Amino acid sequence: DVNLSAQTVTLYEHNQQVRTMICSSGSKATPSLTGTYAVYAKAEKLDMEGEDYSAPDVPWVLMFNGDYTIHGNYWATTFGVPSSHGCVGLPVTDAEFLYNWAPIGTIVSIHY
Repeated sequence: DVNLSAQTVTLYEHNQQVRTMICSSGSKATPSLTGTYAVYAKAEKLDMEGEDYSAPDVPWVLMFNGDYTIHGNYWATTFGVPSSHGCVGLPVTDAEFLYNWAPIGTIVSIHY
């Protein structure tokens, strides 16, 4: 569960909260898309490039909607503030936990 207002990712198992992590979602100019998706692929490391950015070896990537992902963010100095190009960035240790916890098919709900 990604709460864009709170800038948190909360994991649930059988309707029980497992863990809540602070995140940084998309900025106002490049927002994260709301909706319900499913993780369709995972990568331990992935090079990510866009029009105005290049991030090599992005760790612990969960793909859920085209190029939109939840991933570890090794370049951020602060979390809890919308600042990405649309992805949901997590501290690397939290992203690793999520990567190992969530199998392919895990539901990703993104909302305000």
